[in-house]
Amino acid sequence: MAKVDVMADDPYARIAQLEAENATLHGENAALREREALLVSQADLREGALAEALEQQTATGEILRVIAASWADVQPVLDVITSSALPLSRSVGAQITIWEGGVGRVAAIAGVALSDEVGHHIDLSAHTPGNIATRERRTIHIPDRSTLTFRTEFPTARTARRATLHVPLIREGEGIGQINLGRDAAEPYSPHEIALLETFANQAVIAIENARLFEELEQRNRDLSESLERQTATSEILRAIADSPNDLDGVFDAVARNAARVCGADDAVISRVEHGQQRLAAHYGPIGGIRNPGEIRQTNRTSVVGLAIEDRKTVHILDLAAVSPEEMPIAYERARQSGQRTTLATPMLRQGEAIGAIMIRRLHVEAFTEAQIAALEAFAAQAVIAIENARLFEELEQRNAELQESNRQVTEALEQQTVTAEVLRVIAASPNDLDRVLTAVAESAARLCEINEIVIFGIEGASVVSMAQVGTMGSAPRGLLIPLNRQTIQGRAIVDRRPVHVPDVQAVSDAEYPVSAPFSRRYGTRSALAVPLLREGVAVGVIHARRNQLHPFTDKQIALLETFADQAVIAIENARLFSELQEANQQLGEASQHKSQFLANMSHELRTPLNAIIGYSEMLQEEAEEIGEEAFIPDLQRVNAAGKHLLGLINDILDLSKIEAGRMDLFVERFGIAAMIGEVEAVGRPLADKNENALVDRPAEFRP
Repeated sequence: MAKVDVMADDPYARIAQLEAENATLHGENAALREREALLVSQADLREGALAEALEQQTATGEILRVIAASWADVQPVLDVITSSALPLSRSVGAQITIWEGGVGRVAAIAGVALSDEVGHHIDLSAHTPGNIATRERRTIHIPDRSTLTFRTEFPTARTARRATLHVPLIREGEGIGQINLGRDAAEPYSPHEIALLETFANQAVIAIENARLFEELEQRNRDLSESLERQTATSEILRAIADSPNDLDGVFDAVARNAARVCGADDAVISRVEHGQQRLAAHYGPIGGIRNPGEIRQTNRTSVVGLAIEDRKTVHILDLAAVSPEEMPIAYERARQSGQRTTLATPMLRQGEAIGAIMIRRLHVEAFTEAQIAALEAFAAQAVIAIENARLFEELEQRNAELQESNRQVTEALEQQTVTAEVLRVIAASPNDLDRVLTAVAESAARLCEINEIVIFGIEGASVVSMAQVGTMGSAPRGLLIPLNRQTIQGRAIVDRRPVHVPDVQAVSDAEYPVSAPFSRRYGTRSALAVPLLREGVAVGVIHARRNQLHPFTDKQIALLETFADQAVIAIENARLFSELQEANQQLGEASQHKSQFLANMSHELRTPLNAIIGYSEMLQEEAEEIGEEAFIPDLQRVNAAGKHLLGLINDILDLSKIEAGRMDLFVERFGIAAMIGEVEAVGRPLADKNENALVDRPAEFRP
């Protein structure tokens, strides 16, 4: 069955239907417009946030770009941070303050200045929000500076701005400055703005640290470069002189060869100044004009080397063939003979004085470069070091020789001191054994002074007697007596009281030494020395030393024998004093024995009557008490106490004798202090009364 479209036949129904559909569409359109408006609003907000984020990101990127481009200069970074912070934080003024070495300095300003101009110093002790932020390493936010609370806490702070923000710059936990921002209105900074400024603060710290590290790196690089340059120069010098520190010819040959090679020259000549003239020290290369090593030339200004030496500076001539023969006739003639053209000469200076010169030559015209000139001057310095090194080496060898001689002298002195100590030890160990001591003195003297025989003589009346003898010649056995006069060497030393040295005894005449001359020929004595033994200027003996070869004694050996003579005098004096001491001790012993006998006899004679006195005084006291005569009792007590006291003194004297004899026994026992004081009072009161003195009574605590 076919479907019938009624609305197609009814236009009004169709219109109504269309109007209904249109109304529905209008509602949907209104909803769509509302949604569209919402989406547009959200898009605007997102676009604003994106724009703000983009602006912040752009500012951060700009700061990072400036940091990357300004490693060594922190100022552009600080400037871009302040200029970027100003619009992003909607502030009217931005300022960065840096703390350096205990001083605050305004480093950058953008917009309206918050306090001072760039470069102005800040008082770090002032109580301000910026100083507190840096010192306490925390951000300080002041929403409104016009409040009473702010003015009370910070009475000296400026209030030109209403809201301020102070963000510290922190490096390794230490505050090094702050970023200060300000607004004219009391509008607080948002957390987002505060976080952004803290990011800027971190970037400022990075820039400051980069600049500091860059400066340290630059300084370190400069130091390393200078050190490397010095090490290179030192190594070149050491290579030139290490093999021949004292051979200047070899060093000069090496310097000349290297100078010609490094400087691109055909030839090199080294000359030294000696006594106002030039002496050829080394020559390397094919250019002639040098006759022979060691050639002497006059030093004057008409030659290139002479001019460099006279002026003490480098001389560079581009073409020696073009110089005036009137001004430099020697240089012109040498150029004509040798064919040299471009010539460079530099003096060798030591402490400002020219001691030589190095000249390099070319057979063609070509100027030496600045680097080549500097290299030649360095070679000249090396040559000076080589000369100085050789001089120091020569001085060192001389010093070593002196030290060896000094060591030898020290060794001899040490040996002499050792021998002297041995002799003194023998003297100390055997003060009364004169033979042993004198023998030790003679043995030590013979060993140190290279003596074949040595004899020590003493004086007995008008003769000298042999007291000790050491050696192989056997000319003076112990006890030998020789007349004391000037006819013998030892006698003359005693008489004149000074050493007598005869370098060759067999060469002297019998008239000079009538006794010693024939005696020496008989026993083969050649060199002889006699040193007197002097005590307080008086001769008490002599040391006589003999050698069987012609070997005169040196001044040191004579002085050493005089020392041994002094030791012999000490030994003789010690023996004399020891003998006297023994004799005195014997006499003291006898006197002590007599004293002991006297004390024993005296005590025996005194003890008997004292015992009688003590006994009778006690009997009289008893009788006085019986008959009632008490007035006599105190006096009788004093007599009894005095007698006992005297008896005690006698017993003490006997005890002293026993102590001296070593027969005293010590007994420890208790005694009454009051009784002892009473005895002292009894003995002392009569004396006190006799002289009208007051005797103070004993303390009450000691009363019986």
